[in-house]
Amino acid sequence: MQFQSAKEIIQVYQQNKNLTGSNLQNIDISQIELYQVNLSQSNLQQANLNNTILIGA
Repeated sequence: MQFQSAKEIIQVYQQNKNLTGSNLQNIDISQIELYQVNLSQSNLQQANLNNTILIGA
């Protein structure tokens, strides 16, 4: 899944917490809390994770 913004990521996350296979390249998701999120096989290349809390990721 290709996201264009952090807002889209949050919408999907709030629905099922499954971001498997997501393309997060160049997305700024700084200062976001994602609990029990599934990021397996996701592309995080150049993603900004500053101050991001990933609990159970």
